[in-house]
Amino acid sequence: KKIIILFMMILSTVSYSQVANTPVDLILCDDDYDGLTQFDLESQTAQVLGSQDATQFIVTYHNSLVDAETSTNTLISPYTNSTPNVQTIFVRVTDSVTNDYTITSFDIIVNELPIANIVSDIEVCDDVTDGDDTNGFVQNFDLESQTAQVLDGQDPTQFIVSYHNSLVDAESYTNTLTSPYANSLPNLEAIFVRITNTETGCFTTNNFSLIVNNCPNTPITDGNLQLAINTCLSTNPVDGMCTNSD
Repeated sequence: KKIIILFMMILSTVSYSQVANTPVDLILCDDDYDGLTQFDLESQTAQVLGSQDATQFIVTYHNSLVDAETSTNTLISPYTNSTPNVQTIFVRVTDSVTNDYTITSFDIIVNELPIANIVSDIEVCDDVTDGDDTNGFVQNFDLESQTAQVLDGQDPTQFIVSYHNSLVDAESYTNTLTSPYANSLPNLEAIFVRITNTETGCFTTNNFSLIVNNCPNTPITDGNLQLAINTCLSTNPVDGMCTNSD
C-alpha cells in the first residue's frame, strides 16, 4: 500500500512538472513609423522551456490570457503585433502526455525610428587646391555642415549622424567619412547619411549629393575693361556716369 501511495505521489509530481520560464522581451525597430513589425515568436521557445525536453512539451503563443488558458487562437510566426509599440504575448507550455499546462508572458516591443530629414545638396565651384580647377574634385567638403538639417530639431545628444560612400556602408555602419572630405567621383557624388538612436540602436538613412561645378573665372584685361566702359557710356549718354550696377 505504501508503495502504491509513493508511486502516485511520484506520478503526480511528474504530471505537474512543466515549467514556463519567462523569456526576455522581444525588441525590434519599426520599419515604417507605424509601431508595427513582424516578430518570430518561436524564437522564444528555447528560453521558455529551458532544460526541459522539447519533445515532451508543446509551446504555444497567444494574444490573451483567456486564449492561453483555453488553448485557442494560437499565434503563428511571422507575427505582426496588433497593438502598436508594446504588446503582451502569453505563452502556454503543455505537457503532451498529461495535458497539464503552465502560462507565462513577455512583451513584444517596437522601437520608433529616428527621422533622417531630407537635406539640400552641397554645391561648390571647382578650385585649384589639388592643382586643377577643371577636374571636378574638391578637397574640403564639410559633411558635418548637414547634420543640423538631418536632425531638424531631434535631440543631438540622443542621435549619432554619420556619413558614408554607399548605402551598404550606411546600413552596416562602416567606413564612416570625416571632414574635410575630398569627393572620390568627379562633379557628382552621392553621400549617404545614417541617423542612429543611441538608446535603441534603431536607424534611418537618407542621401544627398556633392556637386562640383566648373566655374570659369575670366580675368579682367585692359580690353575687357575698355569694352565695359564703352558699353556703359553708350547707355548713359546724358551724364556719362558709370556705377557697378551698370
